[in-house]
Amino acid sequence: MSIWFFISVSGVIAAVPIHFLSVEHLKLREKYGREKGTRIAETCGVISAYLFFLSWIGIWISPQPRFIVQILQDLSVLIPIINLSIPVFHLIISIPFLMLGAWFLVRGVKELSVRVSTMHGPDKVVPTGVYTTVRHPQHLGYLLAHVGMSFLLSTWYSLLSTPLMIALVYLISRKEEEELVREFGKEYSDYKKIVPMLIPFVKKSQLGRIADIDEMMYSCGLEILHPGGIEKTDEMAKLCKIGKNKKVLDIGSGKGVTALYLAQTYECQVIGVDLSERMVEYAEEMARKKGLGGRVSFRRVDVHDLPFDDETFDIVLAECTTVLLDKEKAFTEFLRVTRPGGYIGDLEMTWQKQPPTEVVERVYDVWEGFRTMTLAEWSEFYERMGMAEILSVDFSDTIPNMENAMKKEIGLKGMLRMGWRLLLRSDLRKAMNENRRIFEEYNEYIGYGYMVGRKNQ
Repeated sequence: MSIWFFISVSGVIAAVPIHFLSVEHLKLREKYGREKGTRIAETCGVISAYLFFLSWIGIWISPQPRFIVQILQDLSVLIPIINLSIPVFHLIISIPFLMLGAWFLVRGVKELSVRVSTMHGPDKVVPTGVYTTVRHPQHLGYLLAHVGMSFLLSTWYSLLSTPLMIALVYLISRKEEEELVREFGKEYSDYKKIVPMLIPFVKKSQLGRIADIDEMMYSCGLEILHPGGIEKTDEMAKLCKIGKNKKVLDIGSGKGVTALYLAQTYECQVIGVDLSERMVEYAEEMARKKGLGGRVSFRRVDVHDLPFDDETFDIVLAECTTVLLDKEKAFTEFLRVTRPGGYIGDLEMTWQKQPPTEVVERVYDVWEGFRTMTLAEWSEFYERMGMAEILSVDFSDTIPNMENAMKKEIGLKGMLRMGWRLLLRSDLRKAMNENRRIFEEYNEYIGYGYMVGRKNQ
């Protein structure tokens, strides 16, 4: 066995305990103090990262016997600059592994940042993007790249070392998770129950959460999740007397599309609130890119307990959110923060007519607590909450065109991205199919509309 191959394998093994130390943030801070403990952890993280990287490359390129799969063995591609002949069949096998490995690596680093990825010091749980597919995308990327490079270079010892690499990556992943559970507790434990460690197709959950579906749709380029698009949002806002310098609260702001549109179109001041930290971060980034940071801001907030003073806003708008909330509690808060004479607009999925109990219960279960009403019942609810000048608008006729409109908006690139996500997430596939069945089976009941009402003086 080549001495360089042995040294490279030894380097990978030696990096493991250093990596273990780098993730023990709490223990190091407790022993050496916060500042020194963090510095030690980050230093160990950098050392282990570079030792892994260099040693793994050494495993691939160190002198060792070459192997050839006995398929298309007479066909090869010559790379003159390094005088390397690659069998065509090996090339065919290696390219998917290398491309997929690179994708997991790049996406994993991008979601966390290079600094966190290198120093192993996350300050929050990231359950979005590629981290909805596997909990350790970078580790999976290394393993895929290892197999791909072993075939590309036809290095026999490198290929034989794959089980050892898998074992080491598994041990590293387990150690990281022990520390993540210590740092983030139930939040990370709940995340572990939904997303697999390293194998994308092994899902623990049976059905994707509605928030996961929304996140996927957003990531594929869909800006507005309800039929009728921004035009219906704009109609509702106009009925709420939106205008220059009006102060608007956007409930369930998501990616910030509505808030940014209103601020840019009407030169009003908008605060968007959402329960998803990821959505808030994305919306803030979009506001900076559009140069609207002075007129729009976003906060992570539970709308049942709004952190604003009484009578702060001229307009409160909600879209596809209230049906998942405690309506009376939420609207009590909406009214509290609305100025006398101000408006509340709410765009939601509705019932076109009262459905049977079994329909209500099925939708409640599938859509995680979804409760809606007919437009007449929504109007009665507004009246019961003490609002005046109540207006309801039905646009259920836009539902049949919703899927085609979505495909047109996200385009081919978005459709391919969605297909890839659904391929890797069996729970999302089931959830999307269940959603489609609900719309198809209950099309006579499911509708869309918005309500507008004025707070009494």
